[in-house]
Amino acid sequence: MLYRYFTILLASALVVAGLQVTGFIDQYEQRLSAHFFEVANNLQGFQQIADQYHGGSLAALIEKHRQSPEATFSSEAIVIADMYNRLIQFEAAMAGLNTSLAGRIIEVSINADREIFDETISNYTYTITLNTDSAFCAGGLLVFGILLSDTLRLIIGRIFRHRRA
Repeated sequence: MLYRYFTILLASALVVAGLQVTGFIDQYEQRLSAHFFEVANNLQGFQQIADQYHGGSLAALIEKHRQSPEATFSSEAIVIADMYNRLIQFEAAMAGLNTSLAGRIIEVSINADREIFDETISNYTYTITLNTDSAFCAGGLLVFGILLSDTLRLIIGRIFRHRRA
């Protein structure tokens, strides 16, 4: 009987946790998008200069700054290059999230931008989103958890039966 209550409690916890996965991914994606647009906005003036003098190439503008004999401009090249590289990273990360639920979970689990991932964890707001993705995630986590629980129960039961014999 105690096992039955444990299973109900475990199932409830797994469903709620499964619903949180999609909420976390959505919040991560929103933060990623916000950072992308912030960097794009900060680069906008430099992009206009690159459009006017370097055929739209920010890389050419950065190189021009880098080659400048003036320390101010050569130092500025580092800042512009960092922003440009960050923009490219954010673009790639956003493209990686443009896939199925399983692909998004894997992308965030393996390739997440560490700074934005930590920021999302620190500011995470628990939500229960009811859509197809969250239902699949909750159901998948539920099935996995119950199968794992039953497997462990079976293994532990056999170990104790084997010791008694």
